[in-house]
Amino acid sequence: MTLEEAYERLEAKGTSRHDLDMMISDHRFDGDPLWADLGCPPGRGFTAPSTSTRTGTGGR
Repeated sequence: MTLEEAYERLEAKGTSRHDLDMMISDHRFDGDPLWADLGCPPGRGFTAPSTSTRTGTGGR
């Protein structure tokens, strides 16, 4: 299915192009205003899982 076909199907169901665009495009939003309003830092962030977590071996 082409992107245009997907748009047409969604529009036929009353859904806007914007909804699909939000799913297929990268969107980065500035989080600084949120953290400033909350009055705290965002924290450490995400870290990659260890090999034992990914494989389910429990570190064996």
